[in-house]
Amino acid sequence: MAPLAHYFLFVLIILAVSSASVTTRSAGSEAEALLQWKDSLHNPSDLSLLSWKLLRPHNYSSGHHDMKSRGGNCCRWTGIVCNRYGSVMKINLTSSNLRGTLQNFSFSSFPNLHTFVLYNHSLYGSIPSHISNLSRLTYLDLRMNHFSGNIPSEMGLLTSLRVIYLSMNDLNGSLPLIISSIRNLSSLSILTMGANKISDFIPQEIGRLKSLVELWLFENHLVNSIPASIGNLSHLSILSLYTNKITGSIPRELGKLESLTELYLDGNHLTGSIPQAFGNLSSLDEIDLNDNCLTGSIPASIGNLSNLTGLYLYGNQLSHLVPSALGNLVKLRYLELGNNQFSGPIPSEIGKLKSVIWLSFYGNKVTGSIPLELNNLTNLEYLQLQANLLSGDLPENICFGGKLKEFYASYNNFTPTIQKRLKSCTTLIRIELQANQLTGNISEVFGIYPNLYYMDLSNNKFYGELSEMWGRYNNLSMLNISNNEISGQLPVELGKASQLRILDLSSNLLEKIPKELGQLKLLFSLKLNNNSLSSGVPTEIGMLLELRQLDLSSNNLSGPIPQDLANCSKLIYLNMSKNKFSEIIPFQIGKLGSLQNLDLSHNLLGGELPLELENLHNLETLDLSHNNLTGFIPSTYKEMLSLTSVDISYNQLEGPLPQIKAFTEASAQALENNKDLCGNNTSLKPCPTPKEKNKKLGAFYIIVLISGTLIILLLITVGILIIHHKRETNIDEPGEPQIETLFAAWRHDGKKIHEEIIEATENFESKYCIGVGGYGSVYKSLLSTGEVVAVKKFHENSGVLSQESFKSEISALTKVRHRNIIKLLGYCSHRRHSFLVYEFMEEEA
Repeated sequence: MAPLAHYFLFVLIILAVSSASVTTRSAGSEAEALLQWKDSLHNPSDLSLLSWKLLRPHNYSSGHHDMKSRGGNCCRWTGIVCNRYGSVMKINLTSSNLRGTLQNFSFSSFPNLHTFVLYNHSLYGSIPSHISNLSRLTYLDLRMNHFSGNIPSEMGLLTSLRVIYLSMNDLNGSLPLIISSIRNLSSLSILTMGANKISDFIPQEIGRLKSLVELWLFENHLVNSIPASIGNLSHLSILSLYTNKITGSIPRELGKLESLTELYLDGNHLTGSIPQAFGNLSSLDEIDLNDNCLTGSIPASIGNLSNLTGLYLYGNQLSHLVPSALGNLVKLRYLELGNNQFSGPIPSEIGKLKSVIWLSFYGNKVTGSIPLELNNLTNLEYLQLQANLLSGDLPENICFGGKLKEFYASYNNFTPTIQKRLKSCTTLIRIELQANQLTGNISEVFGIYPNLYYMDLSNNKFYGELSEMWGRYNNLSMLNISNNEISGQLPVELGKASQLRILDLSSNLLEKIPKELGQLKLLFSLKLNNNSLSSGVPTEIGMLLELRQLDLSSNNLSGPIPQDLANCSKLIYLNMSKNKFSEIIPFQIGKLGSLQNLDLSHNLLGGELPLELENLHNLETLDLSHNNLTGFIPSTYKEMLSLTSVDISYNQLEGPLPQIKAFTEASAQALENNKDLCGNNTSLKPCPTPKEKNKKLGAFYIIVLISGTLIILLLITVGILIIHHKRETNIDEPGEPQIETLFAAWRHDGKKIHEEIIEATENFESKYCIGVGGYGSVYKSLLSTGEVVAVKKFHENSGVLSQESFKSEISALTKVRHRNIIKLLGYCSHRRHSFLVYEFMEEEA
């Protein structure tokens, strides 16, 4: 026996040494394969692969130790797990953004690999068919990459596979072919291929995968109906087919899936009713049938689903009454019945759903008042009642639980008096009460909501003035109180609501725009139209650099349009019509390059159109009608190629239209009541050609020439008649004109007259002086012609008074004609002496 025992011991030692040798060689090849794949990646130096490198062992002496050392090192790399023999059994690399393909991955080098995870990277290309070499693979996860092409049929050879995760890639192919290739994977429990491009229908063969627990085929291109064979998957816990193009009715066989906990069929084209058999799915936790075409009523058997936490039926055509049996779903947290055709009252049994946090009846035909039992829903966070036929009061204690965040009750017929039912709802972040008949003082019925970001109270009958509290909504981004009866001035504190992005206070009775609105740096929509705003627009509006929409129309605003609006470079819509704006259109408007709609109609704007408007290349609608604009329309407006609608009626514009479609195809009403427009438009006369212009110009010159000639002839005739009349007058009064006529011969020669007077008076010798006055002396002078004149010489040193007297006397005597006033014949103003020449009267002093 001893020799035989020794023999067996020898054989075991040989086998052990042989096995160790094989394992060492295998480990070495695995490390080489991993390094080879790493080098093929676009980012081999990624941080997750820093440890993937070979290290020499401390006892390294010769080359025959190299393979073993390399194998040992591999097991300590990131994402690598080895068995006790040093062979890789798990590769788990997640969320490292590795970029590359699997074409250089040597699957055959990993005989012991059972887990292969490359989740959430940027890997692309096809899944290689030689993945079938991973004969022991049980867990495959290639989710959230960019793999494309068909799923290889060779995957069906991986008979040990239990889990396949391929969701969120770009894989395509026919689902029947895929299922056919893997139908023999009897151990497969999880199959996820959602969010790909897989097409065709769900085959009956899917019922052969009887070990399936989870089936995820969401967001593909699947068509036709759901096969009844799915009802054979008795272990199925999750069925996700949402967002496909599946049609037909829901098979009642799904009611056999007693292990089902989650059912997602939303976003398809399912028709028919909800199967009564769904009441058998006692394990069901969540059912989502949103956005289909289901009809009929909610089966009362749904009330049997005592474990249900989420029931989503939004966006179907379900009708009739909401069953009171829903009150049995005491674990329900989400009840979504919106956008259907339910009618009748809200059942009071809904008040039993004390766990519910989301309750939606939005967009139905629900009538009556809100049951008082809803006050029991102390965990409620989201309540949607909008777009129904509800009436009566709002729930009095709806905020009793102190958790309500969003409340929607718009488009109903709630009782006018809102009282103070929502004042204590300090947890609210969104309120929508628009389009009811609610009334009350705007600053009394609402409280301070620190986290409120959205409030719509439009189309009600709230009154009063906005108080300073509206500036204390630090998170408010949207405020709409349009179409109410709010009066007074906007509070300056509103400028402190620094997060406001949309402010709509249109159609109220507001009186003035505070400059503090310029502090709302994030505002992109401001609507104050249809109020009683007066005075000017504060220049601070130009500080709203994010503004896209500004509507100030239908007010009593006056003064110039602020040039600072040019700073609002992101403006798309600008309406300042139906005001009393005056002066010119500021050329700075041409800097609003994003502008698509501009309406300045029904104002008092004048002057010419600014050339700079040609820069509004995105402008689509332009309305400048009912102003006092003058001059020509700049021809460069033809560059406004986006313009589709224009109205320039009721101005004083003239000349040709710009050659673009918006003008040439404008209606007659859009051009009427101007001065003299012309151009290529059926409602206008054509503009004259150059020849026609020359003809008209020649005719104009001829008319001017003839008219001028006639006027000259008329003047000559009138002149002759006047002279003739004067001659007749001179004949009637003989004796006076003789001296005047003789003196007139020198009248236009001042120098000769001056010399004659100086010589006749011997430079004003005293012997010729016949009188002395306050400002001068009078001399008798005998002229060379024989006439005698009186010369009044002003004193040389009398200064300003003497000069004033000199001018006054000339002015008076040249305008007055009377037989008792001595006639002035002439005068001389010289730097040495000034004098007047009168007709000499012998018998007068």
